[in-house]
Amino acid sequence: MRYADSVATLIAIMSVGIAPKAAFASERNSSNIPVGLGTVVSGISPGPDFTYLQYNTVYSADRINDSDGDKALPDFKLNAAVVTPRLDFAWAHIGEVQLSTWAAQPILLKLNARVGKGAGAIRDSHSGFGDTIISPITLGLQGNVPVLGHYLLTIDPLFNIPTGAYDNRRLVNPGSNRWTFQPFVGVTFFPTQKLSLNMQMNYAYNWRNKETNYKTGDEIDVDFASGYKIKSNVTVELNGYYYKQLSDDRQNGMRYLNGNRGEAFALGPQVFVQTKRGGFALKYQKEVVAYNRPQGSRLWIQWAVNLSSGQKRPESGQQ
Repeated sequence: MRYADSVATLIAIMSVGIAPKAAFASERNSSNIPVGLGTVVSGISPGPDFTYLQYNTVYSADRINDSDGDKALPDFKLNAAVVTPRLDFAWAHIGEVQLSTWAAQPILLKLNARVGKGAGAIRDSHSGFGDTIISPITLGLQGNVPVLGHYLLTIDPLFNIPTGAYDNRRLVNPGSNRWTFQPFVGVTFFPTQKLSLNMQMNYAYNWRNKETNYKTGDEIDVDFASGYKIKSNVTVELNGYYYKQLSDDRQNGMRYLNGNRGEAFALGPQVFVQTKRGGFALKYQKEVVAYNRPQGSRLWIQWAVNLSSGQKRPESGQQ
């Protein structure tokens, strides 16, 4: 993507909605996948009964890249701070399978974007509610397999509902103005009592934005972490994610620019602390490479607490 195309994309652009994401690719460089979220006990399905989870993230980028991974604009700045509360209800067990339902509501505390410097710069800022996220039914189970040991597995067919504010005339928006079906599978293995392996794979199918007649291509994201327990309740980990857009963006039925396919890879440290009723994590993710999207870093603080008076489940934590 050349300089002129990048300017057109950005000024036609950047509705960043959704959180906990502050993630960017596709139409106006916004994606409904919360890249980097699912690195903490990826396979756990919270329970029993009600569990409260909260995801807090800050994203910052000072460059946006073209399709070669080179800096596309000389002066670019993006900052986003998002808080996302989530409530999970585990309502049934069928054999070894737990069934639950959950909903989350991103709250965009700050979203600032700037292209250029001085009097000629294009700026915009926004705050407010992002798009609502729901999972009608989540399947969770656990068991044991050879070599990899005890495992936790969750299968989640979630939906992003376009409830957030959206105005196509703005540079940035809390909402995306499109529905997204985003199933994911998360798994955690415990090969030993101290070693853990985590992976969550998200797939996103995006409906058309009716206001712009723009359809974002299909996307995939793989979050991962590998950790070692240094105390009975403290695990230090290396975490990261790989994001890739699999199909072209289209507007008015036509391929948009060069397809505008985003791609990124990030790595960073993570610390997870397990508590009697849940856990909390602190993690950092630095995007090492990025294509057709901003390149920056994320800082997360996320936690979970089970609200039930019942027995604590093993390896409780947060997704």
